[in-house]
Amino acid sequence: FAPISGNGVFQSSTELCSEKKKGNFFSNFFDELDAFVDDATNRRLGNGAAFYGKRKSSFYGEEDFMKKLDSSVPDPTEDYQ
Repeated sequence: FAPISGNGVFQSSTELCSEKKKGNFFSNFFDELDAFVDDATNRRLGNGAAFYGKRKSSFYGEEDFMKKLDSSVPDPTEDYQ
């Protein structure tokens, strides 16, 4: 947090939620399709996420508690080892 002052007005340049999808519609679609196929082949759909690690896809919605926080980063607490 670094306030920027100008004429007695303080502004914050802090961005709390910077989860923006990069790329166009097709790249986002194919990334999500790849994550879904990965979940299906690794048996993570349904209750399989409890045994084989958290899901990468958002097939069950954004509120899914069995979904990884960031699917592109390996995390030993969320992945099957």
